[in-house]
Amino acid sequence: MTLDLVSDGDFRALFELSPVGQVETGPDGRLLRVNAAFARLVGRPPADLIGRLMRDVTEPVGPDEPRIAERAAAGELAPAAERLIVRPDGEQVQVSMICTVVRGPDGAVERLVAALVDVTERNTTRAELERLVLALGEAREQADRRAALLNAVLETIDVGVVACDADGHLELFNRATREFHGLPEDPGLEPAEWSQHYALYDEDGVTPLEPQQVPLYRALVDGQVGDAHITVTPADRPSRTLRCDGRALTDAHGRVTGAVVAMKDVTELRESEQRFRAAFQDGPTPMARLDPDGTVRDANPALRRLLSVPTSRLVGQPLHRRVHEDDRSLLAGTLTGPAGAGRLVELRMVRHDGTPVWCELATTRGTAVGGAPYVLAQLLDVDQRKQNEMAFEQAARRDPLTGLGNREALDRELALHLDPAGGRGAAALFVDLDRFKAINDTFGHKAGDAVLVATAARLRSSVRPQDTVIRVGGDEFVVVCPRTPGGQEPDVAALARRLEQVLAVPVEHEGHQLVVGASIGHADGRPGDDTTALVTRADRSMYERKDAGRSAPPVRQAAPSRTPDRGDAVLRGLVSDAVERGRLQLHFQPVVDLASTTIVGAEALLRLRDDAGRTISPDRFIPVAEATGMITALGRWVLDQALQQAAAWKADLPADRDFGIGVNLSPLQLHDPDLLGCLAAALDASGLEPSAVVLELTESQLVPSTGPVHEVLTGVLDLGVHLALDDFGTGYGGISYLTDFPFDLIKVDRRFTSRLTGEGPSARLARGVFALARETGIVTIAEGVETVEQQRAVLAAGCRLGQGYLWHRPVDAEVMTALLAKP
Repeated sequence: MTLDLVSDGDFRALFELSPVGQVETGPDGRLLRVNAAFARLVGRPPADLIGRLMRDVTEPVGPDEPRIAERAAAGELAPAAERLIVRPDGEQVQVSMICTVVRGPDGAVERLVAALVDVTERNTTRAELERLVLALGEAREQADRRAALLNAVLETIDVGVVACDADGHLELFNRATREFHGLPEDPGLEPAEWSQHYALYDEDGVTPLEPQQVPLYRALVDGQVGDAHITVTPADRPSRTLRCDGRALTDAHGRVTGAVVAMKDVTELRESEQRFRAAFQDGPTPMARLDPDGTVRDANPALRRLLSVPTSRLVGQPLHRRVHEDDRSLLAGTLTGPAGAGRLVELRMVRHDGTPVWCELATTRGTAVGGAPYVLAQLLDVDQRKQNEMAFEQAARRDPLTGLGNREALDRELALHLDPAGGRGAAALFVDLDRFKAINDTFGHKAGDAVLVATAARLRSSVRPQDTVIRVGGDEFVVVCPRTPGGQEPDVAALARRLEQVLAVPVEHEGHQLVVGASIGHADGRPGDDTTALVTRADRSMYERKDAGRSAPPVRQAAPSRTPDRGDAVLRGLVSDAVERGRLQLHFQPVVDLASTTIVGAEALLRLRDDAGRTISPDRFIPVAEATGMITALGRWVLDQALQQAAAWKADLPADRDFGIGVNLSPLQLHDPDLLGCLAAALDASGLEPSAVVLELTESQLVPSTGPVHEVLTGVLDLGVHLALDDFGTGYGGISYLTDFPFDLIKVDRRFTSRLTGEGPSARLARGVFALARETGIVTIAEGVETVEQQRAVLAAGCRLGQGYLWHRPVDAEVMTALLAKP
């Protein structure tokens, strides 16, 4: 079969617009020109390809593949050769390639022209078929050299293509069409003869197809044919079901010049549909087949049993009518959100009698044999598990020893009273037992537990009915005293004195009189105040009270602070002049691309040395720095040093290599009014791009905050700096933080990384944490990657960045410089 020529100008247009990947190379194989389709095949922009050798872009599949250009140069029409393309992201694409030669006036090889077709899955969408039909119509006037290429493409694809002229004479009958119908190389048939050459039936498999029903004939007469399904049974071959789409070809004046039909083998799809129907009806999983708008088109018996609803009450009705009204938005999100299998949401379905039942809903989108889209909804009854989880969550807010609320309960209670929309404000009393550690050390933990239980009972019996007593940890308690509806403020100073007197009474335990005593500080909170700041002020007030002695009246403290390292005067001295005396040093832990293991960033970690050069744990000196107010000076030093060091590294790295620096923030730094100014100054002094800086906040140190903190975090983002939620999954509010705070990175805690490679509930929980992080669409970094197995598991979980001892422990700047210098 041959096709006529087009002009050279038309050839160039066809080259650029062709859906087939096309390239021109010099005799040496160096790329001179590529079209957009080829650039998409290799996953690189055209500008990055020009000048490269063809062998650098594609790899031969078989030993004879490199000879294809030589054979083309010798005048041979080489068969289509398969080659392998490895994209930058690692994805492999197999292509079929045809090569032709363009010679100069002297007959010498001037350049090579190659066409490459993606045959990885050999599936061509209807849009591609439409473009192919247009290409076939235009190919009538193409050059002989283009005809060879087009013929090779048509002979390679697994979609049958047949074309005829305006009189119905066959002009094209490609390999796939011949194989579908069991026809020879050149059948030479008129449309009316087709049904006599082989047994051709419509989709009921019985009724013979009349000649005028042949898809090509219909396309020629009716102008087009779409989604026509026919069954073909060639001699000595099994029947195949084909889906046919075609259209008539017209010239510039609208006259019909022929027709083209593309045929797709959907036999396996039909069989799959039948298997699906059997699994749908007989399977134990409740399932419904929905229209894209959520209307139920079919419901299996398992779903009808779950909801106790007859078929007539389900089919034809919107599924959301069977969903609890508070959860209907979740269903709507699965129907309108991104396509994909395995999207899980938990919601409450409603049985026929109105009883709610918790279910996991998974939705999968598909296309029926006829081309109609549908959504498969699968439900799993998790009602008992959900009830257990809610009971566990309730218990998780209680201290098991004293029965008081815990820190999570404190956060909820304060958020309620400080809510600017409806709260009246509250005071917080911070209670710390004075000699609890000595009792624990002398009489044992059993005695210590008895003291805590007695303290809880005394506090509860001494406060007002509307007050709440909470154990926040160890020997520390907080009393929340809300304002009354009339706006009357509680007399917290008098209450503090009364509680000190009550707690001064010895606790009797196994014949011993245990004298404990307590120091109590307090602070007032107004609607809109930050909950963390309120507790911190009360905490600071308690320490000033403790330092002054209980004979002095309680002090109201306005400045935020954290719990210091009690009694460690030496450590306080080391922290106070750490910057001036040069006791601070930064170490860095690399952040790597998990796929390539290239270092793409580092986390800056602060170290403090004593006068003997020994390193002091951050767990010891950071609380002291926070309590003494030195955390601001230390934080500024870290910002300046980390950004300057990162800028120096960035300057030595290749321009196209990404590198970012992570700096940890104390939550108290968010209350520093100069934080944004210091950050901007550090950026200016270092010259580092703001997008290369990440400020990290640890999840376990955060509580829901109000306006001021949000303004600071928003200001950080306005500077172009990123925010990361560190140790994700370890705290109690990680999910809410992703909505309450503008984080754009998540660092998943090491305990979930280590569990990914295991089995059972822990592994499933770990995979769930990574899935949750991935579903947010926020960049995720896995912490604590220590083995190659964990690296692979994290990659499989959809996370591309990681930190851990697999690559390196935290190192000083000199070692980090050497690591970055490695290729």
